[in-house]
Amino acid sequence: MKGKGISFLCAVAALVCATAVDASALGVGDTVKVVVNLNVRTGPGTNYPEITNPNYPGSAPAGTMGKVIAGPQNATGYTWWGVDFGPGLYTGWAVQNGLQATASSPPAVANVTLTLYVHEGSISGPPIPGVRVAVQDGAGSSFAQTTNASGYVIISGKPGTWGFAAAKEAYQPNSWSQAISSTCTRYAFLQKLPTPPQLPNSPHLRLRS
Repeated sequence: MKGKGISFLCAVAALVCATAVDASALGVGDTVKVVVNLNVRTGPGTNYPEITNPNYPGSAPAGTMGKVIAGPQNATGYTWWGVDFGPGLYTGWAVQNGLQATASSPPAVANVTLTLYVHEGSISGPPIPGVRVAVQDGAGSSFAQTTNASGYVIISGKPGTWGFAAAKEAYQPNSWSQAISSTCTRYAFLQKLPTPPQLPNSPHLRLRS
């Protein structure tokens, strides 16, 4: 019997160790979700009263989101975190066992700005005003502008591989792709179409019927 009792105690100890929550699983600034209806208190411990707030419905319902703003504090047998629930609805202390860290949203990718010049014949040729430039940025968003009197457009978009199409009457259209990873200036060119031959303008030229 003594051996069985020791085995039982060891099994219980192993279960407690397996289900213990590591305080390092959360941190200030983390986004958390309430996993069970959770009492929110004015301080880190069961000896503190629950918060009083018109937005607090008596407990933080499961599924409520929040942001960790303080902690951890160990008191009355629990690890406590200060949480801004909502965020922005009410703030207080809750036990870690009822909170679950969620994956943070990736930071927003900042726009980059492209100045694109369009020249005639080559990038050293004269700039061409009035060129219609259609662009798709690295996020797949589409833009269209027309080159100004100085032959360029300024377009902002997400970094990545950009697609371009440039066209103007009397010029051969041009399309290409190019990596745009930061704010920069780039150059493109269009080839002018050959001028069709003119018929001689003679008053003596008559068509026979």
